[in-house]
Amino acid sequence: MLQWLVSIGSVLGAAQLTNHLEGGRFGSYFQITSAIWVIGGATGYCLSVYSPRECAKAFQLAFQSDASMEDRAKAAHIFAVAMRACAVIGMLGFVMGLVHVMENLDDPAKLGGGIAVAIISVVYALVAGELVFGTLRARLERDAPPTSSKPSIWTVAALPGGMMAMLGLFFITLYALSRTR
Repeated sequence: MLQWLVSIGSVLGAAQLTNHLEGGRFGSYFQITSAIWVIGGATGYCLSVYSPRECAKAFQLAFQSDASMEDRAKAAHIFAVAMRACAVIGMLGFVMGLVHVMENLDDPAKLGGGIAVAIISVVYALVAGELVFGTLRARLERDAPPTSSKPSIWTVAALPGGMMAMLGLFFITLYALSRTR
């Protein structure tokens, strides 16, 4: 478990260091609304599929080497559901931030809050989905025989859809700012 925590910490530390080197401030990535939305939404999504006991067991199995392949496969599936939940919740958080921006187009001073919710929600969802749940899933599957499963449409569409939405938000913001001058 220590190795996993150190690896996650090193990735997050590298992100913070690069932010600092580029002139960003330490709190740039801390947005409580987005954190509540992503953590609460993904937790609720997972608990609608699995019981709290099953989820807790999956976390335990990710750090045990003596678990059966069947137990490891089920735990890996729980983390796959959590990854999918994070992708969906992150995109919904982006849309919520976009709605906030649209409500405040007449006041450019209020646009920053909505943009922050939108973008940071996606960042938190990627961190939780890929760095946390993805690495736990990989730990469980590393000794398993390879399978040929297709990714869900949500997984395939989340990144391009998110990029298009961010591009749209950028142009809406530019338009709003040009109207104020």
